[in-house]
Amino acid sequence: MYQVTIINNKKETVINAVSSDKDAPRVTGNIKQGINTFDSFTFTIYSNNIGYSKIKPFKTLVKVLNTKTKKYEFIGRVLSPSEELQESGLFFISYVCESALAYLVDSIQRYESFTNISVKDYLGKLLDNHNAKMEEEFKKIYIGKVEIDEQSDFVNAYETTYDNINTKLLNIFGGELSLRHEDKIYLDYLKQTGRKSKTKIMLKKNLKSMSRKLNIDDFGTRFIFTGAKIKSKDTDGNEVDTEECITIAKLNNGYDYLDYKDGVEKFGIIEKTVNFDDAEDAETLLKKAKEYINSISIPTSLSLDAVDLYYLGIDFDSFEVGNYYPVCIEIFSIDYDARVIEKNIVIEDPSSNTLTFDDKELDIKTYSANKNKNIFNDVESTSKNIIEIKQKVIRLETQVINTEKQVQKTEKQVQKIEENSSSYVTTKTYNAFVDSNSKKTSEIENKIKKMEERLAKLEGGSTT
Repeated sequence: MYQVTIINNKKETVINAVSSDKDAPRVTGNIKQGINTFDSFTFTIYSNNIGYSKIKPFKTLVKVLNTKTKKYEFIGRVLSPSEELQESGLFFISYVCESALAYLVDSIQRYESFTNISVKDYLGKLLDNHNAKMEEEFKKIYIGKVEIDEQSDFVNAYETTYDNINTKLLNIFGGELSLRHEDKIYLDYLKQTGRKSKTKIMLKKNLKSMSRKLNIDDFGTRFIFTGAKIKSKDTDGNEVDTEECITIAKLNNGYDYLDYKDGVEKFGIIEKTVNFDDAEDAETLLKKAKEYINSISIPTSLSLDAVDLYYLGIDFDSFEVGNYYPVCIEIFSIDYDARVIEKNIVIEDPSSNTLTFDDKELDIKTYSANKNKNIFNDVESTSKNIIEIKQKVIRLETQVINTEKQVQKTEKQVQKIEENSSSYVTTKTYNAFVDSNSKKTSEIENKIKKMEERLAKLEGGSTT
């Protein structure tokens, strides 16, 4: 499903082919994708591979094509090799590769200052400087779409191009980077990458496991609000600040605090202080205090582990980094869109791909402390069983197809022998072979039927 190609001086060599041929070139490896990071590809290649001696660090380019989606999961260059000899005598090399975004580390921006320049123009200057220093055409990156509409002053001082983008743009204005590989490499600077998908993450379908952690180490339920420091006059008549601050007491029945009522009910009284030093009077401070209380959400980390059923032909949409997916877990009152922030691809076994979703802060009313975790464990186990059965059905169906192909291949071999040598293959010998394969096919089909019945029972459905 993943075709891996290396490129040297525009000459391509496939080192991992999507083929049923046992002699087709193969490598094993993992791709790690993320947001505003260099994607990486680590792979192992053996000495019998056609591309074994053709890989040169920093010179050889690598592309990994998902032949199902027709998209490239990785495009970049080879870095450091690691050689190893096993006891069996097998010799192999493992390589670490980094995506094309890392090319921006190869250039240094000399001292230069810019006054009241737009983010787009500044990014364009950085890329122009980078491209002017790169002799290799494949390392040149051109400005694409820029959605950050801001202006500012910038100073470059002998940092890499990527460091300038990271510290002077991403850290200040936010946003996310995305590379487009077309006739050239284009760098898009977007407010946010990805899109919203309709593929749901839910129990008894594709959710393998879930964990939710309540982070209350720095959590408060009663907040004492203070404003600007109260001024007084010293012995010389000069106005000076005191340590006493404006409070909301005179407007709040003598109380200098507001309670987060849902939090007090659930966790008791935990006092915290919140200062708004720009609030010069009690009225302004009280307004800010009420806005603060209304904006509180419980700091809850929600981690999900879901299987990508697209590759099994079940879901119509694959999980992609940056995309949002509806999460529906009724027993925990969870119903929101979760974003994939990291994806790990196993090129030799797509069913082992793993995903990392962003954390979510939930309203305290959404957090259900009285849910029985054992209930989730039972449903989680059912969900895993369903996924495993679906994967087994796919593998068994593949075995049926391969068995039928073997029968067809043998039929052709028999016909060829009879035509070329006029020899006679006994009907008994041939029929014995066909009967054996028919029996094997029948056994596999029975297994498939039983698994589908079990699957329907787990899902609460029917096989009809």
